[in-house]
This record gives sequence, C-alpha cells and structure tokens, in this order.
Amino acid sequence: MEDKDLLKAYIERLAAVLHDHLATAEDLEANIGVAGSGGGAEGVADGVASLKTLRSSLLDIIEGAVEVAARIGAAGIDKEDLLDLYALVAYYFEAGLWRESTLLREAGRHVEAGGESLLVNEAKERLRNVMERLESLLHDAGIKT
Repeated sequence: MEDKDLLKAYIERLAAVLHDHLATAEDLEANIGVAGSGGGAEGVADGVASLKTLRSSLLDIIEGAVEVAARIGAAGIDKEDLLDLYALVAYYFEAGLWRESTLLREAGRHVEAGGESLLVNEAKERLRNVMERLESLLHDAGIKT
C-alpha cells in the first residue's frame, strides 16, 4: 500500500476510534450517574478500562498517521488529508483528553482511577509532541492553522 493510501486508512480508522471514544465516554458518564445514585460501580470500572484501551489505540493511530504524513512530506501530501488529520488530532488533544480527565476524576469517587489520570497526562505530553510535528508539516505545506 502506498503511503498516501495508508494515510487515508489511518484517518478513517482514527475517525472510527474517536467515535468509539465519544460513545464510551457517554456510557461512562451514564454509569457514573448510576453509581452515584446507589447503583453498582461495575459499569464505571468497565468504562475506565475501555477508555484506557481506546486511549492507547488512539495514540498509536495518531503517531502512525503523523509518521506516514512526514514520510510523504509537505510537497507530496494531499492538503485535504493533512487538514483532516490535523482536525481529528486537535479535537482529541483539546476536547477528548479533557473530557476523559474529567470523567476519570468523577469515576475516582466509585472505583480506583488515579493511575489512569497519570496516564492521561502522559498522553497529553505525547500528543503535544505530535501536534508540534503536525503543525510543522502544515506550515511546510503552506497551510495556516
């Protein structure tokens, strides 16, 4: 598979996993509400575990996609693909991890989630580095953000 096709596949996969992340966050929020009303905390524990798995997948996909984009280079990359990738990564960096942090704090009232909060902070640092690389590619391609 050529790098350009691989990048498109990464972008599609990233969008799908982000959708799963949103749905899981909504489920976790609902389960936190159930646990707060005296219900069981099993759904909360499952939601925390699912977010951890999705976070790991998202980071791998994002880092892989940016690596492929860098291999293609600013001169050869499809500008629309680069903007799509940037938008998805920026969304996860700005909103997805913030929501995850908030939910983990709330989940911590019902299950052990402190270690996950530390992992979210590590993910933020990894994404900060990826965003810098991606913004450099955008700049080299003549795209202003």
